[in-house]
Amino acid sequence: MTKSKINHQPVRPLLSICIPTRNRAELLRLQLVSLGQQIRGLENDIEIIVSDNASDDNTPHVVEEARRYIPICYHRNDHDIGFVRNFCAVVDQYARGEYCWIIGDDDMVIKGKIPKIVSVLHTNYDLDYVFVNHFLKSIEQRNRLIQAHDSVYQPTLDECRCLDLSERRLSRWEELLDIPSHAPSIIFTGIVGHVFRRSTWVANVDPTEVCGPLFTSLATTFPHIKILATAMIGKPVYYLGDPCVLLATGSQDWIDYLPAIKVIRIGEAVDLFERLGVGAQRIRLLRFSYLQLCMPAIPLLLFDPQLPGRELFSLRNFVWRHRLHPTVLLKLSISILRVAILWKILLPVKESLSQRLPKTVYQSMYLLAKKVLRLLRFF
Repeated sequence: MTKSKINHQPVRPLLSICIPTRNRAELLRLQLVSLGQQIRGLENDIEIIVSDNASDDNTPHVVEEARRYIPICYHRNDHDIGFVRNFCAVVDQYARGEYCWIIGDDDMVIKGKIPKIVSVLHTNYDLDYVFVNHFLKSIEQRNRLIQAHDSVYQPTLDECRCLDLSERRLSRWEELLDIPSHAPSIIFTGIVGHVFRRSTWVANVDPTEVCGPLFTSLATTFPHIKILATAMIGKPVYYLGDPCVLLATGSQDWIDYLPAIKVIRIGEAVDLFERLGVGAQRIRLLRFSYLQLCMPAIPLLLFDPQLPGRELFSLRNFVWRHRLHPTVLLKLSISILRVAILWKILLPVKESLSQRLPKTVYQSMYLLAKKVLRLLRFF
């Protein structure tokens, strides 16, 4: 059961900007400040929807304040229905636009890019999907860009997810995999990269798949990959290489799951593409990219007993599944050996420090070390 407050809009919008959120009021406030400055004059084309998954902070107040200067459709769940269900509900139940664009409460659309996306949708109304190039910045940098620079930024090429800044129609969705990028196996992971026709999403979502606990399947980790790949493979799409949106890092509370997500769920995404008919050559390139991505993550799953999701990983099954890539497996073996030696050295140090230092000091040092290692390994 949800409670809804909707600013009346007589014309069906072209695009619904959908923002699922829970207990991140300050991040959401900055998001709405940024968007509010950008959609003026586009109210007939754009609606903003906030789906609040029963936040117990001041999220309702933040939205009410923002509604003074920007029309917002606000939906608040009576109880926590889970991240993925809330994520899907904002499209399935609340959006009214022909197209939907889901963005995180911690992301940032670059000033001036929303009119460009609206123009692309008007010009290519026959297409069901637009891929939007994006780039990564820390959450601190994102906040500063909104507060001090009015959401204005020109990312470098090296910061961008895809390295082709042109734009064009593609005859098939899977041709997006041919576009140069730092890691082809993860170009679809960021939800901010997908603008899609709402009816296409609704026709391909399976409500039973998104009801499970978070990260227990591909559908509860990257529901957009499962839904959009199923819907779009073999169909024409539009590629917008201009980096339009900042994908923030460092604000995710699920960061400990990242090794398992990389090794298990990204692998499942590649398998899904193969089952849906993506060509053998593209699959080979995707699988090589995926194996490179796994290199630093697998040793962590093997040796860090505190990592969530490690119980789902089997090294034997992984090696057998990828036995046709002996060079990568050899590099992986060397990496595992190095980490095993390092772990044997550091574990006694960790135990010694935990015994000698005051508990609060040790915990602070341990958390700081983990944060530094996360940044070095994953970002």
